Amino acid sequence: MKAEYDFSKAIKNPYYNASSQISMSLSQETLKYFKDLAKSKGVSFEEIIALFLNDCARKKLDIELKEVAS
Repeated sequence: MKAEYDFSKAIKNPYYNASSQISMSLSQETLKYFKDLAKSKGVSFEEIIALFLNDCARKKLDIELKEVAS
């Protein structure tokens, strides 16, 4: 084994998927929206939701939370 290795010309593994699977609750209205949108685009609703969230993260979008009356 060498004492040191040169990784200066290394490339990222194109087969590595750094995503995580989670469980979350969505309202029926929100789920229907994403399912309808996914159907019109010919992809799964999970993929559409992931694309939306990835886009929000990439753009560093923020949301204003409003108080909900109890």
